Amino acid sequence: ETILFIASDLKLTCDEENPVQAYIIETKKDRRGIVASAIIKDGAIKIADTVFVNDQKIKVKSLINDLGKNVTQVISSNPFEITGFSDMPEVGSMIRPIQTIPSLITPNSLTPNPSPSLTLEDVLKVEVVEKKLPAIIKADSQGSIEAIKNSLKDNTNLNIVLIAVGEINKSDIFLAKATKSIIIGFTVKTSHEAESLAKQEKVIIKSYQIIYELLDELNEVANLIKEKEEKEKNLKGEAQILANFLIEGEKIFGVSVIKGKLNLGDEIEVFRKNKPIGKTKLVSLKVRAKTVNEVKRGQEAGMIFGPPLDFLVGDVVKSIL
Repeated sequence: ETILFIASDLKLTCDEENPVQAYIIETKKDRRGIVASAIIKDGAIKIADTVFVNDQKIKVKSLINDLGKNVTQVISSNPFEITGFSDMPEVGSMIRPIQTIPSLITPNSLTPNPSPSLTLEDVLKVEVVEKKLPAIIKADSQGSIEAIKNSLKDNTNLNIVLIAVGEINKSDIFLAKATKSIIIGFTVKTSHEAESLAKQEKVIIKSYQIIYELLDELNEVANLIKEKEEKEKNLKGEAQILANFLIEGEKIFGVSVIKGKLNLGDEIEVFRKNKPIGKTKLVSLKVRAKTVNEVKRGQEAGMIFGPPLDFLVGDVVKSIL
């Protein structure tokens, strides 16, 4: 009653004969194809009408009312679903009877901008590329897409390669393989072909039904990658264990330095198959039975660590600044 009173007071009216104006409030993709939920502000839409959303032409294939029944016409103030789209429309777009194309040419765009002059510093400058988690995200509706995008917009450790509506298919697997991305699915299915191809190409697919679980895990993994990158930036030296010997009750490890340098007294982190297994300290460093303070990339040396850890041949020791 309050809404009707306000509408009457403001003299809000509509006419079925007026040109249609309808707003898209949700989009999704299912077995019917692309489906948009909308509500009409003025005019009416009938089956087989030709309407436009921005520059996309749509011939109305079906109309479904708020009770889930197919109808031949929808009028003002009635929520409905409409099919006939070839491309996914944006939420908030208006359905009109005529085409609207944003102007691409402005007076400023016709004026050539002079190229900035390069300095020696610009030429010699090396661009630093930060490591980010590449991800392909598929969701059930445009509303879910918008919610995910808004929640992840401040995460600088994440690189969203693709975010779209629809099930996970073969093209997503090929894109993930090419971009080294993981695939995230939110309340969508993965086709059988895509599942088989993902196993073959070793592409990771993670599926979620609760948006908070998806966001938490994405943020956690992206932050771990950032943390790993920071450690790599602060890496002083790295060596791989080639052999171990027991001499006079002391366990000595033969190593080859593969990055940077290591010094006597360095705090050491030990990794096995890229996973940290412990921390220790370099307490003895020798090259050909001679005690030294430093070894560099390409050198081999004998090392003693304290406290001793359960090292295996192939483990990697790292010195972090």
